[in-house]
Amino acid sequence: MAPALTALDKHDPRPPPFDNEARALERLSRDPETPQQISLHADGHEYVQWIYAASSIFRALETKELAMLQPLVLAALTYGTTHYQELFDELRRTFDL
Repeated sequence: MAPALTALDKHDPRPPPFDNEARALERLSRDPETPQQISLHADGHEYVQWIYAASSIFRALETKELAMLQPLVLAALTYGTTHYQELFDELRRTFDL
């Protein structure tokens, strides 16, 4: 995922398999190196964090008005209900908010 995030930062084309969302999710699901941390959703359901992290790369490219908030929501879900505040604290420090 790091190369895809770097490409986003540089406004470069995303490298395969991150040039296609379905292909990226399929590849990550088969990769034994993909972390399998489970988090608890606010509604009580469990989820694998990497799915939200990978999806945020594609949602970041959307330009619809409220769609731009989706990467932040997905990033918070990636951190999980017990650690999302760490993400927000880091964003505040990084962007001097």
